[in-house]
Amino acid sequence: MSSPPSAAPATAAALLDGVTVAYGQHVALDDVSLELPRSSIVGLIGPNGAGKTTLLRTLLGMLSPRSGSIDVTVPVGYMPQLGPAAWDFPLTALDVALQGGYRRTGWLRRPGAAERRSAREALGAVGLEHMAGRQIGQLSGGQRQRVLLARTLMQDASLLLLDEPLSGADAATEAAFLETLRGLREQGRTVVVSTHDLGWSAAHCDLLCLLSTRVISFGPPAQALSAERLAEAYGGAMLVVGGVHILAPEGHHSH
Repeated sequence: MSSPPSAAPATAAALLDGVTVAYGQHVALDDVSLELPRSSIVGLIGPNGAGKTTLLRTLLGMLSPRSGSIDVTVPVGYMPQLGPAAWDFPLTALDVALQGGYRRTGWLRRPGAAERRSAREALGAVGLEHMAGRQIGQLSGGQRQRVLLARTLMQDASLLLLDEPLSGADAATEAAFLETLRGLREQGRTVVVSTHDLGWSAAHCDLLCLLSTRVISFGPPAQALSAERLAEAYGGAMLVVGGVHILAPEGHHSH
């Protein structure tokens, strides 16, 4: 018996069909249709207010669409933006990484040896195993980003949604992050990375989704980042200077 038309194909981690999400009268996503393939790194790009975080939260199930359908076929993990919050609470890097396993172990059960070993391995995967006992507030911003990525790895998900994971990251964090992403892809996982860095996403992502409330383009970087599509998304004109596309914005996008 064949699957219904709305079902995601076996090669997809998630399928969105005509998804519209609104906050009151404000439409944040408009008729978004996407197929996120397995074993891929997908860059989610677009101007401020384009709906990138809304799309991630909708995939996670935190937001319900006004219309359309979502079919997520695999377990989902989420890494939120780092944000300006204070980091003086008495938790070590290992404690924060362990939080990623609470979905399996529960919040009230004390993590056992296996969970602690897995958390150390996750910290090792992002180059921070030697700082497992360090209080989180003593780490640099880039190191905190890596701890949050380790926490996400502990969720053991096949679809990972990372919201601005490289915002303010240092070179060491960016290198460790990229190595981790490639390893996840080799394991057959799908990683969606929201970012403002067009150069990084073009160089390191398999596919790019250029979003501005609706999907402007979706495909390999060379296709998705055409001058016409960029100008449409960012509300400006594209200039070519020495063979390099430079955006000359004409509009303004609110947060």
